[in-house]
Amino acid sequence: MEFNPDKIKTGDILLSYSPFNLWNIVKPINPLKVADNFLGQIVSSEIRVCTQSPYSHTGLLIKKDDGKIVMVEAIAKGLVENDFVKKYIETKELIVILRLINRDSNKIREAINDEQRTIMSETVYKILSETNPVYDFKLLILLGLAIKFLKCKDYREVLKYFKGKYDNFWICSEWVQWVYRGFEIEFCDYLATPQDIWLYPQSVCVYSNLFSNNRFVKNYPDVTKELWARIKNYLMM
Repeated sequence: MEFNPDKIKTGDILLSYSPFNLWNIVKPINPLKVADNFLGQIVSSEIRVCTQSPYSHTGLLIKKDDGKIVMVEAIAKGLVENDFVKKYIETKELIVILRLINRDSNKIREAINDEQRTIMSETVYKILSETNPVYDFKLLILLGLAIKFLKCKDYREVLKYFKGKYDNFWICSEWVQWVYRGFEIEFCDYLATPQDIWLYPQSVCVYSNLFSNNRFVKNYPDVTKELWARIKNYLMM
C-alpha cells in the first residue's frame, strides 16, 4: 500500500508495531542514543505483553496549512511534535493510520468534520504551548507489576483506576484519548492503550505497511485480516 500524503487529515491516528530489534538499539554511535533506544524497546515490549497486542505506540496526526504532516505524541521526552514523514515514512517504521468514522445504515462518514479538525489542531497547539506534559512512566511500571506479580489477568482491571487522575502525566494513548474526548468520542471507559484504540470499532485504515512484514502477518493473522477489512471500508467511502 503506497503512502499518499494527500490522503492524510488532521485527527488521523497512528499505531506502530515495533518488535524487539537489537540492531536498532546499538546502531547509533552516541551512547545516550543507544540508552534511549534501549529504554524505548523495553517500554514497547512491556506494552505489547501487558495488552496482548502488536501495537505499542500511538499518536495524533496534524496536517498543517502548507500540507506538512506532523505527529504530536507522548514519548519519554514528554508531549512533542515530530515531522511525521521523516520519523515514520522515510525510516520505514511499521505503522497503521486509522480514521474514526460513523456508520449510518450502510453509509460510512467521517466522525469529525473540517471545522472540528481546525478546532482539534488549535487545541493541540494550545496544549503544546501552554503546558509541559510529561510521560507517565509510573503508570507503565504499575501496570507491569500488576500483570506480572499481582496476577491481574486483564490490564483493564488496573487501568480503570487511573483514568483522569493525572492530567499532566500522559502515556501515548492517553493523549489521543484526551483529545478525542473533547469531541465526545470515547475509545473505552478506562484509560486507553494502543490496543483499545485499535479495537475501537468505528474506524477505517487509511494507510498501512504492515503487510510487508512477514513476522507481523505470521504472528497476527486475525489483525492482518481486520486490517484488510478496514482498508476495504476506507476505499468504499
